[in-house]
Amino acid sequence: MVRDEPTSWPRIELLALDCDGVLTDGQVAVDAEGREVKRFSLRDGHGISLAQSSGVRVAIITRSGSAAIEARGAKLGVEVITSKEKEQALRELAQRHDIPLSACAFVGDDVFDIPAMRLCGLGVAVADAHPDVLAAADHVTSAPGGHGAARELIDALLTQRSTTRRETPSPISRRTAEGVYVIAEIGQNHQGELSLAKELIHAAKLCGVDAVKSQKRDIMELLSEEERDRPYSSPHAFGATYGEHRL
Repeated sequence: MVRDEPTSWPRIELLALDCDGVLTDGQVAVDAEGREVKRFSLRDGHGISLAQSSGVRVAIITRSGSAAIEARGAKLGVEVITSKEKEQALRELAQRHDIPLSACAFVGDDVFDIPAMRLCGLGVAVADAHPDVLAAADHVTSAPGGHGAARELIDALLTQRSTTRRETPSPISRRTAEGVYVIAEIGQNHQGELSLAKELIHAAKLCGVDAVKSQKRDIMELLSEEERDRPYSSPHAFGATYGEHRL
């Protein structure tokens, strides 16, 4: 049965990711010297950094190692394990870090990933995974591999963690316990982008605030035509007029 709701997931302490087809879209370019070039998602990389800063250990387990994968792993600061037996590699990784398999998640896309997915507490398939992998998964991301699937999962994991107990209450949570209601100001920093607004809200939630405040403005209603057309020569201006700057 697919456990689509994060509230039904186990608390994940170790996230293991396949590389090709999960962190990349599965395509590879090879130059004249036989060197592989793979395309990775920066959004996934940012998500991995967030996961690690929140206490989730992240590793890459791949059947076919390459210089590109090793370089990406080093850039992200995660361990890269090359093994044709991913199930055993995951078992040894969890044992080495004293993490129960029930607190591990594995993200895959091909049939070689199914044993590792079934071994851990949460088996995840990317949206464009092989049909057998989709059928074996506890959860399927809405994004395909290499296009934000890892970040999507990590956001859900971190949201789940933030709604469970805090082992060490933050100064904010201590203040709220004393009756202070804390509101984080987002203002217009979302720049009109829903995805950025969600990231700001998520970051505020991880800090333990009670609510967030944001706003948006319609420049056509806020400013008169004369004010919009007024020349604006600030060194920080985004346009020649004040209206262009505010847009």
